[in-house]
Amino acid sequence: MGRLEPVNTNQKSPSDSGANHPTGNSCNPLLGHATSHAATLIGLFAIVLWGFMAGLVRLVSESFGATLGSALIYTVGGVMLFIVRRPKPIREAPCKYLIAGGLMFIAYEASISLSIGLATTNAQSVEVSLVNYLWPTLLVLMTAAVSHKTVRSPKRFLAR
Repeated sequence: MGRLEPVNTNQKSPSDSGANHPTGNSCNPLLGHATSHAATLIGLFAIVLWGFMAGLVRLVSESFGATLGSALIYTVGGVMLFIVRRPKPIREAPCKYLIAGGLMFIAYEASISLSIGLATTNAQSVEVSLVNYLWPTLLVLMTAAVSHKTVRSPKRFLAR
């Protein structure tokens, strides 16, 4: 069998050299990639919006009611999607994917938005948000607790 040679990651391509940049600074890995900067900013903005989701849903639902507030949030979000980024035509997606994914998305988002919107106090909204964000961790912990499998010793894995 052939031997795998390590890949040299220190090689520079012509675009990596600082020659094309006015300052000659080649320490920025995203140099010359404007779309990478835009994608990074969009990603950071998405994280900030995700962090504000519970508060935003609570604020809007206090003003417009739980159901109308949720509908307004997702309507504004959909309009912003079409303004900022044109999604692919819906005909290109598989029908089963659209139905299953769409129903699950609607059920999840309606449940979380309505549960936050219908909470009577801010403390209840925080509790709902904690359950929402911690359920994957709790699911893994409960699966491990209920499972009857034995845990292997770490020494077995290190001996290999």
